[in-house]
Amino acid sequence: MFDYAASMVKSHQPSEHINVNGLWCWYDSAAYDGNPRDKTDSIFINQFPDLVFSFHGKTNSVAVYNINGNMIGNAAAQFNVYFTDLNGDGYPELCSTYDWGLNSMIVIEVGVWDIHNNKHYSLASPDEYNYYLYEENGELFVNKEWAYSDWSITSKHGEKGRLRINGDKLEFVAVS
Repeated sequence: MFDYAASMVKSHQPSEHINVNGLWCWYDSAAYDGNPRDKTDSIFINQFPDLVFSFHGKTNSVAVYNINGNMIGNAAAQFNVYFTDLNGDGYPELCSTYDWGLNSMIVIEVGVWDIHNNKHYSLASPDEYNYYLYEENGELFVNKEWAYSDWSITSKHGEKGRLRINGDKLEFVAVS
């Protein structure tokens, strides 16, 4: 496993050093020009100098490696990936939208990985709502839409809100 992880880091050397101030969109399938399954990219984020972030379109995930090539974790990332400091600790959290399920039971949810504090959160309510992240005027918002709506989740016809970390829970906070 170590050899594979080390070879992944070596073969996908980070293309950029990113300093995340505010909100930074790394990947948005709606804006990506090409087949999302073909996208691979690796970056360094200045706030995490010993980590390599690697996006893999074929697996719809972000893998995070230390500089020795050991994978420390991964996150689902099918529709989009943002970095922003949700909890105010000075380190950006990885925020993504993805789906899971089978046939008519597809759930679209939001995941947040607080890498600095090694905590994972998700915002989902199967059988009730789907959640989708989007950027508007440099700010991160969530579209909360009834799961059985005729609208596309990306159309933003649902309730507009923000993410909030409250203890060990990720919450949707409605905004006007």
